[in-house]
Amino acid sequence: MSLRRFVLFLALTLLAGARSASAQLPAPTHPNLTRFGYYFVNEKNGDSTSSVWSYTNIYVAIPSNAADSTATFSQWQSAFNAQLAKATFNHKAIYLGLGGCGITGSCGNGVTWDTILDVAANYWGQVVWVEIAAEENLSTAAMQGRVDLLNAKLAARGLPARSPGAIVTRDEILGGAPGIYAPGLQWVNIEAYLQCSPADCSIQHAGAGAVVADLNNYLAAAKANVANAGKQIFLTGQAYDRNGLWTNMTTLEAAQRPVYWNAYNDSRVIGILMFSYNRAGGTKDHPELRPAHCEMAAAMGVGIGCNYTILTGGSVIGAGGAAASPSGQYVLTYQTDGNFVLYSWGSPVWAINCWPYCSATGLWGYSYQPAGWASIQTDGHLVTYNAYGQPTFASWTNGNPSAYLAIGNDGSLTVRAPTGAVLWSR
Repeated sequence: MSLRRFVLFLALTLLAGARSASAQLPAPTHPNLTRFGYYFVNEKNGDSTSSVWSYTNIYVAIPSNAADSTATFSQWQSAFNAQLAKATFNHKAIYLGLGGCGITGSCGNGVTWDTILDVAANYWGQVVWVEIAAEENLSTAAMQGRVDLLNAKLAARGLPARSPGAIVTRDEILGGAPGIYAPGLQWVNIEAYLQCSPADCSIQHAGAGAVVADLNNYLAAAKANVANAGKQIFLTGQAYDRNGLWTNMTTLEAAQRPVYWNAYNDSRVIGILMFSYNRAGGTKDHPELRPAHCEMAAAMGVGIGCNYTILTGGSVIGAGGAAASPSGQYVLTYQTDGNFVLYSWGSPVWAINCWPYCSATGLWGYSYQPAGWASIQTDGHLVTYNAYGQPTFASWTNGNPSAYLAIGNDGSLTVRAPTGAVLWSR
C-alpha cells in the first residue's frame, strides 16, 4: 500500500471510529420511558450522588442497606431518614423497596414494613413505586396478600396508595412467576441479567454477539410473560460483575445497551435501573460500563448529562478539599489560603482571589484568612467563608432551594436550578 493510500485509509478509519464513538441511542418512541437510576447510590457502601445525580432521576431506596449490620435501630432509622431526605430535597422520584422485611425474613436492625413506612411517611410525596416482593417467587394469592397488606398499612397511617410491584429473577419470570398475576400488582421489575453462577459463568467468554443475542431472546420472552399479566415493566440491567464471577468486561459492557433497546419502543416499560453503582463490583468499580448508562439517560432526556460532577445543596468543601469534573481535568479547590480556585490540569482558570490580582480581603472587606470552608448551601447560595464564619465570596443565588453546583468536563462552573437552568456561572 502506498503512503498516500495508507494515510487515506488511516483517516477514514479514524473518522469511522469517531462516528461510532459519538453514536447516539434513539429517543423513546413512547412517552412512558422517563426514569433512569441505580441501586446502591448513597447507602452503607458510600455516597456517590455527586457522580450520578446529574443523569439520574429516580432514587432506589433499599432500607435494609441504609446501615451496616453493627448499627443500632436508632442509627439505621437516622441513616434511612437522611437518605430519603436527600433524595426528596434533590427532586428524585423514590422507588421504595420493602421486599420481605419482617414478613418472610429478617432485614436486620429492626427493619420491618412498619418501621420503614414510619420513616418514609415523612417523604411520601416523593414515593412513586413500592416494591413489595424481591426475588421471592410468590404465588398469586401471596402476592395479592402483600398488596392488601401494603394498602392496609398505608390507610392506617393516612397515606395515599402508591404503585405496588415486584422484582423477579430470570429463572422466576421464565418459569411463569405466578405472583405477577395478582390483580393488585401494577408493575414487574425484570432483572435483565445473563446466566452466571459459581457453577457456570461461561457465557461471559462466548463473545459480545452471543451475549447480546442471549439477553435479547431472554428479555423478549420475559416481557411477553409480563404482557400476559397486563403489567407495566421496569428493566434492571446487570451493571456489576456478579460478585466477581464476571471477569470479561468486554462482554459485560456489551450487555448494557440491549436493556435500552428492549425498552425504547415498548410502551409498557416505564423505567430502567442499573444494578448497581456503589456495591462492590458495580459501575463505580467498572467505569467502562458508565458510558452506556450515560447514553441511555441522554436518550431519555434525564438530567444535564454525564459530563458534570454535581454538589447538591448542603455540600461543603473544607480547607484543602476539592471536587473534580468527571474527566478529572478540572478541579475546584478551596485552598488553605482561603482562595477558591478552578484548575485545569493544575493551571488556574478561575479564582475568587488573585484573578488577576491578589487581595487580602474579599466580600465586604472580610479577610480570606484563616481559611474556613466553601459551600453550596441548601438555599442555592454558593459561598466561601473564612474560619470566623465571615463570607468572602458569594454567587448571590440564594432563594433557590435544591439548586446545585455543577463542575463540567468543558470547564464550566455553574449553579443550577433543579430544572438545569443556569443561575450563576464563573
